[in-house]
Amino acid sequence: MKTTKESVFEFVQKQLMTNMDFKDGISTKVIAEYFQLQRSNVSTLLNELVKDNRLEKTNTRPVLYYLPQKEVGNELNTVGKAMIGTDGSLAKALQVAKAAILYPNNSLNVLVTAKPGSGTTHFVYTLYLYGKEAGVFSECAPFYKINCRHYKNNIEELDEKLFSPKNIEDSLFAKSRGGMLFIDNVNFS
Repeated sequence: MKTTKESVFEFVQKQLMTNMDFKDGISTKVIAEYFQLQRSNVSTLLNELVKDNRLEKTNTRPVLYYLPQKEVGNELNTVGKAMIGTDGSLAKALQVAKAAILYPNNSLNVLVTAKPGSGTTHFVYTLYLYGKEAGVFSECAPFYKINCRHYKNNIEELDEKLFSPKNIEDSLFAKSRGGMLFIDNVNFS
C-alpha cells in the first residue's frame, strides 16, 4: 500500500507536469484541500520530500514546491529547453509527454504523430533523456529505434525484429525493457 507521502509526491508531480496553473510550483493549501488533510501535516510531508531531494521549495509566501532541476556546470539541465517551441507550439505536447513518462508505477505508451521531417526522432529522444533526468530510466537504460519504412516490403522481418517468436529475449520489446523503444513510421507497416 502506498504511503501518504508517496501519494502526495505523485500528486505534486502530476500537477506540476500537466497543470499550467502550477508552472511556478504548488502550495501546501492546494495539496491539503485535495487530500483533505491538515496543512501542517502536508507541510511536514513536503519538507520530508525536500529533505529527500525529491522536491525543492521557494523562499516566498506562500511557499511553493517544485521538482528539482539538475545542474550541469552552471547551466540548468532541463531537457527540452533547447528545442524550438518549448514555450510555444510544443509546450502542450511536451507537457503531456512528460506526464506520460512520469506516470506512477510505469510509464505510458506515447503516440507521436507529425509530418515527415518535423523532428519526431528528436522529440522522442528528448523524452528519453527526460526520463533519464527524472530518474524514471537508469543512466544505462536502452534506447532502440526501428523504422518501419525500411520493412514496408518485408513485414515478416519487421515482426521478427519486434517480437522474435524463436526467442522472446531477442525481440526489441525485450531488449528495450527499462528504457525506450521508438517505432518510427508505423504508417508504412
